[in-house]
Amino acid sequence: MKIKDLDVDVSVIYKPTNKNIYFKYKDNQLIITLNTKRLCNNYESVIKKNEDQIYNFIVKSKNKIENEKSDSIHLFGKEYKLVIKKDFNYSVIVNKNTIEIHTNINTKRQIKSIIYNFYYEELKSYINEIFERAIEDFSDVKRIYPSNDIPRLEYKLAKTFFGKCYPKRNLIVLNVILAKYDKLYIKSVLYHEFCHFTYLNHQEGFYMLYDYKFPDAKRIQHNLRQIKYNDLY
Repeated sequence: MKIKDLDVDVSVIYKPTNKNIYFKYKDNQLIITLNTKRLCNNYESVIKKNEDQIYNFIVKSKNKIENEKSDSIHLFGKEYKLVIKKDFNYSVIVNKNTIEIHTNINTKRQIKSIIYNFYYEELKSYINEIFERAIEDFSDVKRIYPSNDIPRLEYKLAKTFFGKCYPKRNLIVLNVILAKYDKLYIKSVLYHEFCHFTYLNHQEGFYMLYDYKFPDAKRIQHNLRQIKYNDLY
C-alpha cells in the first residue's frame, strides 16, 4: 500500500497474546503485529492512523540498512562492486571494478560461502608468494621451541583475530578475511605471527624484533585495526 510517497509491502500477523501493536521493517516489508481480529481486518486504518510515525520509522530503517551494507566487497584493499550472475557453470571472475559470481544457487548463505572460499584461495595464493621470504627473514632468530620444520599454515574464518601463532605446534593460523586488506597489512600479520615463535607474549623484545623484521610495524598494525569495511559480505 501507499504510505505517503512510499510503496510498501505489508504483512499482518495476528498475535492475541500481545498487549500492544508492533511495527517492524525487514527485507523491504512492513510487518504489523496486531492483537485482535478486528484490527487485522482493518489494518489499513491502523496504518493511516499512525501514518507519520510509520513513515518516519520506515525511512529511518531504510537509511540504517543502506548505511550498514554496501553492494561491494574488497580484495587486497581495493573495492569491487559485487555482481551475481545466474550460471550453471560456477566461477568467480575479478574484473577491473567488479567481482562476478557465476552460480545457479542464489541464496545469501550460498553466496557468502562462495565469497569466503574465494577469500581463502586468494589469501593462500598470496601467502605462498611471500612465505619463503618470511622463513628466510627469520632464519637467524632463535625460537622458543626449536624446530627445523617449516611452520605449518592453516586458514579459518574468525571474528576475533587476524592471525594466531601456536609455537608448540609449529603452526600459524590466518583469518581468511585478511584477503580483504592491502597486501602490506597481510604481510605485517604474517611477520607478527613469526615473531611469536621467539616471544610468546607482546613484551618489549617482541616489538623490537617485529620492528626490526618489519619496519614501522606498530603503526601499520594500528592502521589495520582502524579499517572498517562496509562490505556486503
